[in-house]
Amino acid sequence: MEHARLNLYHQTWLIRSVINMSWLRRLALPVLLAGAALPVLADDTVPQGVTQEPLPNTYIVELEDGETTKAYLEALRAEPGVDEVTERFAYSPSLFNAVSFEVKGSLTSTPDSLRRRMEDLPELRVRHIWPVEAVPAPTYPGEVFSVDSLAPNARRAAAEAFPPHEMIQVDKLHDLGYAGNSTRIGVVDSGVDWRHPALGGCFGPGCLIEYGYDLVGENYNGDPTTLSPDEDPYEQCNGHGTLVSGVIAAQHNQLGFIGAAPGVRLGVYRTFSCAGASSTDVMIAAIIRAAEDGSDIITMSVGHHSGWAGTPLAAAMSRVSKLTGIPCVAAAGNTDGGGYGVFSAAAPSSGEGVLSIGSVQSTRTPTFGPDGVTYVPSDSGGFVSGFSLWGPTHEGHFKPQFCAPGGQILTTAPGGYTVTSGTSFAAPITAASIALLFDVRGKMSPAEVENILAITSKPVPYGGGDGNEPVAHQGAGMIQVLDAAYSTTRISTSGLSFNDTEFLVPEHEFTISNNGDAPVFYELTHLEALSAEAVWPANGYRRSEPEYLPQVSSLKIEPSSITIQPGAKAAVRVSVTPPEGVNAAGLPVYGGFVSIKATTGDEVAALSVPYLGVAAVMREHHVLAIPEQFYFWREDDPIMLALPDNVVFQLPVPVAHPDWARDPVLDADNYIPPGILPAWNFWVRSGSRTVRYEVFSIAPSCRGPKPVVYENVNGDETLGNFAGFPRHFEDMRGKWFTWTGQLADGTYAPPGKYGVRLYALRHFGDYNNPADWSVNEHPQHFGLSYVEV
Repeated sequence: MEHARLNLYHQTWLIRSVINMSWLRRLALPVLLAGAALPVLADDTVPQGVTQEPLPNTYIVELEDGETTKAYLEALRAEPGVDEVTERFAYSPSLFNAVSFEVKGSLTSTPDSLRRRMEDLPELRVRHIWPVEAVPAPTYPGEVFSVDSLAPNARRAAAEAFPPHEMIQVDKLHDLGYAGNSTRIGVVDSGVDWRHPALGGCFGPGCLIEYGYDLVGENYNGDPTTLSPDEDPYEQCNGHGTLVSGVIAAQHNQLGFIGAAPGVRLGVYRTFSCAGASSTDVMIAAIIRAAEDGSDIITMSVGHHSGWAGTPLAAAMSRVSKLTGIPCVAAAGNTDGGGYGVFSAAAPSSGEGVLSIGSVQSTRTPTFGPDGVTYVPSDSGGFVSGFSLWGPTHEGHFKPQFCAPGGQILTTAPGGYTVTSGTSFAAPITAASIALLFDVRGKMSPAEVENILAITSKPVPYGGGDGNEPVAHQGAGMIQVLDAAYSTTRISTSGLSFNDTEFLVPEHEFTISNNGDAPVFYELTHLEALSAEAVWPANGYRRSEPEYLPQVSSLKIEPSSITIQPGAKAAVRVSVTPPEGVNAAGLPVYGGFVSIKATTGDEVAALSVPYLGVAAVMREHHVLAIPEQFYFWREDDPIMLALPDNVVFQLPVPVAHPDWARDPVLDADNYIPPGILPAWNFWVRSGSRTVRYEVFSIAPSCRGPKPVVYENVNGDETLGNFAGFPRHFEDMRGKWFTWTGQLADGTYAPPGKYGVRLYALRHFGDYNNPADWSVNEHPQHFGLSYVEV
């Protein structure tokens, strides 16, 4: 118990440290989307406990079709208590009918009243409201070797295949003359050093970096007045986008490597300033602009931890992919050697229809030496990278879709070259592979791309022993782009989800189509993969590094073999038996593959369909921290010691209630000194779609009004939520906040004695069903008094 308490202190201290930083300093912290540090290797990670914070009074509002953002902002500006509304980004009505803006005025002092006002403007239908969140900048602290410092022919083994290309068959398509020449790829990132000789050395029509935009400028710090967009995405102060661009399309250079699709034309969209700042509304604007500028593929290797498909960044990229038919690729995200566990795919990769890409380690590690670059065999080569985040999403969506090389990758850097690791680099090599696929097959829809890459991917073995890596970590496996380009078999699904045991899908059916010109004999067998335990069974807390389990599921596949004539198709039925002998309290996630051997004469093709399930009733999992870790403390206490029962907080008197003011009490042990706020924690153990933090009355003050109470959906009497609640799409981390006595409706709890309850909606829970909520009642009660301070 004490160990768990210390963990909570550690996490909340880190989050507290982040909250107390300036917004700009917070953004200077590294982002999530690249991986593990190695000598001479670039890397970018995010410290454990760091979270993305909302920008003050800044929102994205999505409107129903037919509404206009201009009319919405005009109506909001006319509201009492609103002094100023500054538009940040107005998005395309056909793709994402939304606008981001900052609000100033007295109404912002009651955020929940402001939110209700924004939702209920007369004759305007609002679909969603989200806060705009800060996104920390990607970094790569590894060594960069400048172009000028390298010998004209610095590669020792010029005839040696480039390992990342060799692993996914890109080299074979290069040998056939394919380079992505007909494709435009939009890169949403930090910008690019287009002056780099391996990136063409120019910007504009006829150049490799042919189009793009700088959405932020040099000095953006979150304040909309510091946005200074322009037509040129050039930057050298961060460099992450230069690394990504080189993975896609580096031209021939003295190190002897090229990008996976050197014939494409790139559009780069700069979303980070030299001050290290970006935000979710900037990134959404970049995605939409990349689509409107005619990109055939969009790839994104920046974002934030999520695990949910419903966050604005994930929802926007999903919407763009669905409405435009543009395949959208995003890095699955990284963790610094553990820390996020299952259900943690980053946004926007967590979006429906977005291709989430995990990372596999390169089979050989490039190293710089006096004779240039040499390649050394890697013991971890070919295995899923430890930093690569896990799926599925909390909604149960299949993530990641598949993996590609992202560990120990040689690429361009501002003014030179570097070796880097992360899903940041698995995503762009996948985007480049799709461009090669387009060369062979022509343009394809996002669903067609996902399908052909998934069924031709190669399952990845477990790097720590026998068996295959869990499907929740590798998705369909490592892509094989040559096989995808020339496969004549079509399968009607990219993956099978069997759900949890409460909602277990009893049987899936899919079809196999033979689009070739000869009969094909198909043999279908079960390829097992390891399971993974998502949480600690003893206490329900997430495992930052999931526990690999040897227990595997079993499949019944009918038929087990079939011959399909050219142009014909056949149905296959699959049912699952979840693994036995696992502890359901650990939320074991299982999976495997329907392995399909396709024989045409002497030719044999290996195909597979991944599947996934949870061997537990997700709705029974108590998603909140145990009651002993639910407590409050004084905001000025750096150790965060829990306070005893019946302390009295003397809070600043609300402006609207000067009559509540009382003389401060200075000499009583149970009275907290005047003006010091209570601090409260909450810890969601495995994610929740909705978290409520509600206050209930124990006894009203004899010198104040009686509190107004109502019965909530759980049947409990309550004054309502703390200001700032309910919160939505919460991930699996501890957080804390201070309280002034204000409630979610903008009113204040009157003087009196109170308790609090924390409610979190369980996985797949029904908001209106009390049984679907995890509930913790605070073991200590407290008093509220208001004083002049």
